[in-house]
Amino acid sequence: MSRLNALPVGDPDHERQQQEDRKTRLIAEVLGVNKELTDRTYLHSRGITDSTIESPAFQGRIFTAQQNEHKNTAFPLYNEQGLASVEQKNEHYKNLLPLPKNGIWVSHPTQGKDTPVERVIVSESAIDSLSHYQLKHEHDPKNTIYIATSGTPTEAQVALIQRVIDKQEPQEIVLANDRDAGGRQFNINYMNELHPARPLIPVADQEAYKEASRPVEWHATSDKYHTALKVSYRHESAESGAARCSSSPTG
Repeated sequence: MSRLNALPVGDPDHERQQQEDRKTRLIAEVLGVNKELTDRTYLHSRGITDSTIESPAFQGRIFTAQQNEHKNTAFPLYNEQGLASVEQKNEHYKNLLPLPKNGIWVSHPTQGKDTPVERVIVSESAIDSLSHYQLKHEHDPKNTIYIATSGTPTEAQVALIQRVIDKQEPQEIVLANDRDAGGRQFNINYMNELHPARPLIPVADQEAYKEASRPVEWHATSDKYHTALKVSYRHESAESGAARCSSSPTG
């Protein structure tokens, strides 16, 4: 028994602080002290114009990362605690810091900070967001926030996107993912997991949101060779579910 008592006990606060220190160190190594965009070469190579880069929507949302003589374009990911990670891109290079993927790249509103948002556009990458703005915004200039997930969205990222929707209460949510199997998979799952802004209901002096009823749920998966769609129906009881299934028309 004395040997068991002598075993070290983990300190959750200490472990969290270690993780936070590691995150701070990794981000500082990428972004340095002065976070600014000093090199637009990669953005120009992707067809992004200076006019787009200089839009109020993207100020402070794109930086230059420099290690030795190498310069990459950096896109910061944020969560409710602040800066969560950084994605770096260049020609033939893509890197997301080895940190939990629990942040999203998010622009300012296209009409500037603290303006009423009419639309939220969700895509896989910040470059997709910039391209969408450049191609579409002039012809449909609703006040828009752009969100990107740096690839496959995680559960934490989906929850963050929903919090943005809850806060901004946009009239429109656009899913602007790639027109391929992966992009369709993301869109199908977003349509199941995201919903219009939830009403705020205080619970024990804390913020909470009323969850939407989900009688039908679906989830899409895909790999190199297969795609699949699972649809689930929820009923008040097993008896009512069995009755509905037995009475459904076939043909």
